[in-house]
Amino acid sequence: MIIRIGDEKREQKDDHIKKLKAVILQEETLKNHKETVLDTLTKCVLNMPHKSLIYATIVASIAVENEQFANEIV
Repeated sequence: MIIRIGDEKREQKDDHIKKLKAVILQEETLKNHKETVLDTLTKCVLNMPHKSLIYATIVASIAVENEQFANEIV
């Protein structure tokens, strides 16, 4: 979902961002897949700059609930 966000159904982009944020911030995801999420987000930002606003929005919405993890992403 991190890679494909914004590719299809662009009119639902805000809902997709909210859902992705919720999945990323789940306790299980942070516990078991934190490094994978960080690595994937980093690679997506570097390789898909046309989606930088989407990724910035995701990081900003993560920061509202978990500032420490948002700092790690940045």
